Amino acid sequence: RVLQNVASAVQLSREGSKKLESWGRPLKLIFEDYRSAIKDTLIHSKDHPFKSTAYVLGIGGALAAWSQRPDYDSYVSAVVKYSNEICQCVEHSRKPSAYRHITDIIQLQSGHYLRYVNLGVVAIVIKRNYSADLKLYNETCGHVQPHWWTVFDRIVDVGFWHEWHVLERKMVDFDVNDEM
Repeated sequence: RVLQNVASAVQLSREGSKKLESWGRPLKLIFEDYRSAIKDTLIHSKDHPFKSTAYVLGIGGALAAWSQRPDYDSYVSAVVKYSNEICQCVEHSRKPSAYRHITDIIQLQSGHYLRYVNLGVVAIVIKRNYSADLKLYNETCGHVQPHWWTVFDRIVDVGFWHEWHVLERKMVDFDVNDEM
């Protein structure tokens, strides 16, 4: 009985080493490919230092912008902050266009008509045609979806580098009524 257990253990170890060997060969080839690619990249960067510096700075800038992209919660908190600030102003002294913009955003948000879209380095907030709570045929069927070129008309805000740029631009001097 003991000899059978030892024989089965030896058999299992042979099968395990065959599996390891079968996985080891492709992994070794992948490692060699990466090593040669890195070697070629270093040689190319020595031959063309300005070009490689531009690539590294471009990739680094894109990664930094990606990490600093604002999220939907920051958009909601910015809207609430500006809403509180504009409501503290006297009605005849606040900018009507800023007040309309904030009230429109709050109505869209309370009706679940806003959609946050992450595009990597930037984020956009888009106005939906229908509420997210509704599952209407027009919302779920791909053939009756709005065309892609109407997206530009429905953009509410663009977020980049921890700022929501449309909101910031519309709220400049919100406490000064320039229409009087």
